[in-house]
Parts: sequence; C-alpha cells; structure tokens
Amino acid sequence: MIEVEDESPRSEELQEDIKWVYRERFRKLVNRVVMFNIWQRGTAQDLSAARNLDVKIRLSGPRSFIIQKDCDILQIPPQKRTTEQNGLIFRILNRTICLRRFPKDIREGLSHVIYYNCYGKGRTVVKEGHDATGLYILINGEITVFKRLWDNENLTFRNQAVQALTSGELFGEVGLLFDMQRLVTCETATTCELFFVTKQDFEVHLRTILQEQWNQKKEILDRPIFHEYFQHFSDKQIREACVLSKLHKYNRDEIVFNEDSGLKSFVYFVLSGQCSIIQCLKVDQSKKRPRLIPLEAGERRRSENILDKLKELQLKKQSTIDDDNRSEEMKDSVSDTLNPPNSHSYFVVVGTYKTGAIFGLGEEMNHRTVVARRLTECLLLPRYWLMQKEQNIGNVWSRTKIYLNLTLPSREATFEEFLRKRRWKRFKKDRMIEYLDRKSDHQITARLQDVPILCRMENGL
Repeated sequence: MIEVEDESPRSEELQEDIKWVYRERFRKLVNRVVMFNIWQRGTAQDLSAARNLDVKIRLSGPRSFIIQKDCDILQIPPQKRTTEQNGLIFRILNRTICLRRFPKDIREGLSHVIYYNCYGKGRTVVKEGHDATGLYILINGEITVFKRLWDNENLTFRNQAVQALTSGELFGEVGLLFDMQRLVTCETATTCELFFVTKQDFEVHLRTILQEQWNQKKEILDRPIFHEYFQHFSDKQIREACVLSKLHKYNRDEIVFNEDSGLKSFVYFVLSGQCSIIQCLKVDQSKKRPRLIPLEAGERRRSENILDKLKELQLKKQSTIDDDNRSEEMKDSVSDTLNPPNSHSYFVVVGTYKTGAIFGLGEEMNHRTVVARRLTECLLLPRYWLMQKEQNIGNVWSRTKIYLNLTLPSREATFEEFLRKRRWKRFKKDRMIEYLDRKSDHQITARLQDVPILCRMENGL
C-alpha cells in the first residue's frame, strides 16, 4: 500500500509566502503613489500660490528641471538604470547649482550611483548622535537645522534652530569626512526633494574634493590676519566653524550687504578684494539751509502725525468721507512726513573694507551699503555662533563691534563733511567764474608750467 504524504502544511507555507510577496508589492506601490502624490501637490501649490510671492520664489527655482519624467527615472535603482537613463541623470546633475563647482568627471560618476528621495514637511532627515550613512543634496525645499543645547532656565536639553538650508546646498559631509556621528538634526520645513549619496560612493567620488574644500576653510582660519580672532579656538570649534562657514564671491559693483539684501545673520571676513561703504543721506532742501532727515525723529513724527490725523478725522465726523478716503488721507500725510517735496538722496563713500577686514557684527548700518569695488571673496560665519560664550572669549567680537562704530563716521558727521565740501566747490567755482569774467578783456598768459605740479598730477595734466 502506497502511503500518500500530507501536503497541507507545505501548501499553507506556500500560500503565506505568496501573500507576503503580494503584500510587499502592494506596500511598494503605495509608497510610490504617496511619493508622487506629494510631488503633484507641490506642483499644484505652484499654480495656486501665484499671489504668495515668497512661496512662488521658493518653489519655482530647482523644481523647474525636475519633471515627472525625470522622477520616474530617478526612482529606478542605480543598478538597474540603462546607459541612456544615466545620461539623462547626468544632464540633471549639470543643472543642479551646488554640483556645478565639481568637475565634469565627478558629476558623471555621481549619475551612476546617486539616489533620489522626497520628504514631506516635518520629516527628520538627519538625527543628532546617529551614525553617518551618506551625503544629502537639497535640490528643492527648505530644511531647518537643530542643535541640542543646554537650557539654563529649565535645566534641561532642548533643540534650538541654528541654521536654515535652502535649495542648492549639501549637508552630512562632516560625519563622513571625520568618521563621526551626526552633530546636528536636520528636519524638513517644507516638502523637500533630495539627492542621496551612500557612504561607499562618497569615498569613491566626493571625499577628495570635499576634503580639499575643508582644508581651504581651515587654512583661512589659520591665516595671520585672522590669528587674533581664532587663536583660542579648539579643534572642535575650528571643525564647527568650517561646518557653519560659507565662501562667497562678489563681482565688481555687486552689493555685498545693505539693509534690504545680504546675509544679515552672518559676519563677513574679507579674504581678497576691496569693498566700499556707501552712506545714503536723505536731505530736506525745502529751507535755505539743507537739513538731514533724522531716522528716529522721522519715525516718531510719522506716528505722531498718524495720531493727530485720527483725532482730526474723529472730530470732523463727516458722513461724506468713507473709510477708503480716510486711509488715503492718512497715507498722504505719512508720505509727506517721510519724503518732503524737496528731499533728495546723496550717496557718499565713508570707508573701505580691505583684505583682513570684518563687518556684519551688528554695527550701525542705517542707510549704508557695502559694494564690491572689484572681485571680492568673503568668508561668512553665523553671528549667533560667534557671540556664544565659548567663541567670544574676552568679548573679542563685542569689542570689535564697538571699534567699528567708533571708526566709521556717523550720519550727522558725514552730512556736515558733505556740506563743507559742497560749500568749498561752490566757492571755488564762483571765484573761477569771477576771475574769468574780470580777465575776459585781457589775454591770459598763464602757462602749463605755472600750474603747481600737485594740481597737474591730481587732474592728469
């Protein structure tokens, strides 16, 4: 008699395996749909946020070259991509801002190994204290960097926002360069799209060039012109300074810093080139003697004018004046106070920043603009970090700030010097016209040799 083996347990195991395969396929499909749903919502946000200029600017840059067709190819694992697909990814990397400074062969090598990830708002990309697994390149969105610091008031640790990353920046290289744990936590502030390079691929393609850039920043901090500021820094502080610092180049006549542009939360160290400090003087010429329009007094007069105008409008109680007319009348009074009819703006050079100079420590910069006179390179360090107790030994940065305020002339002193030079030019011009009119009937016998040599050198004669 032939015994038949019961195959029911094996069939059940087979069914469980099949179910597990289907579940994995379904999970991957759902993840893929969710990811593209996030991407599509971001595109819809571009269309619906036409009135929100900030959102429109933030989402219109790098997103323009990441289309749905590119996302389909970027989602393919690097091992399964074809040569044609790698060529398309190479063209995408060529349009990525932060990768343009890398040589062509490095971008070509990255196109074969790079990954693409999309994170929603509030996701943690990098966690402080975790092992470094790779390098991230932010191609779209904003990321907030948090540092775990001790709170003396609550006697506990808390995460404090120390930096914001925007499109075109890379992060996560410190843990890979020094084989250490993550120093900060990076959390997405908006929907973000990132490129990811694994630790193994980083060692092959990016370690050499990033190590050179790191050594360049460290060499800058060790320069003799900055030795006074960084001589007490430990190795940990030097490493943290290299992480937080930025290198910027400014072309000739490019605005480096003013009230409306520039990185106000950073301190500028001039590495090469030269910058001019230009003071804007708003002068009221309605009276016989020109008068400088004060900043604080102007704001105080504006608020007083608004209150007086409100009282007048309440006393009038005219039913024919609606709210729109009242607001327009108030706006006219405010504009007349800030900009008198005969007001003019004059621009005066009050100083120069040369190699080794620093600015941006919080000194008085009212109506002042820093402009590059030629190609200028600056190292930027966060002001909040320099002002911390560990980096501000002996209040070196606070004393430097006081020195800058004492060295640069105030608006009032600049205005008095401006009036003095203008009176001298007017006096010189009147005397020349008077002399030429008196000598018009006689032949002028003055020769070039009669002009003092200093005057000839100054006028190029």
